[in-house]
Amino acid sequence: MDLKELKVKSITPYGANRVDHLIRTRLGLNVQEYCIFDLIYERKMKNKDTHFMDIELHTGFTPEEINTCIEKMQNISLLAYKYDKFYLNKKMVDNALKERLNEYEQEFELFWKETVVVNGKEKKINAWPGPKEDALNKFKIARKKYSFDFIMNQRKDYFKYLKTQSWRQKMQATKFLNVKTGQIAEDFKSQIPEIYRENTTNQKLTKEEKDKLFK
Repeated sequence: MDLKELKVKSITPYGANRVDHLIRTRLGLNVQEYCIFDLIYERKMKNKDTHFMDIELHTGFTPEEINTCIEKMQNISLLAYKYDKFYLNKKMVDNALKERLNEYEQEFELFWKETVVVNGKEKKINAWPGPKEDALNKFKIARKKYSFDFIMNQRKDYFKYLKTQSWRQKMQATKFLNVKTGQIAEDFKSQIPEIYRENTTNQKLTKEEKDKLFK
């Protein structure tokens, strides 16, 4: 079938994409092309085929826009169109994903470790209880939904909160990173007692002053 001859009635889209720009740039795609790639990839992970209509239903792109993107991805050998279905170049995709996973692992080490001062010397220790490998897997899942900055800010607020609640034990990283329960997005900052957020004269502390309270 000639994709350029395929016309589809315009429909209200219902899909959503989160653009991973590292993978996008490694594959040489613009944002519109990446959205189509991401749809095909995610459906493949669920053992679903992708047809032309699926792309329009999820993205709302016009047939002309879809055809342009498909042609580009075919030209760089990322995509093939056979038997009315789309197929991705597994080697290209795996290479891009491998690079992303390597970056996730580097980020995870920053999440997993913390610096403490022992006898006047800085030392790196594990910041979390529980199995590291399980936590890494949860971290990779969380990073598909949240930015690294968001996760680290949540970590910082949670650790600050714990220092005001000496009776509480630190939760395992796997629980903190749980996307399904929403634990990772909990508003820890609002749970920090007011006395640790403001000084005795009820004047607002600067960010630097607040940070010093918990060092």
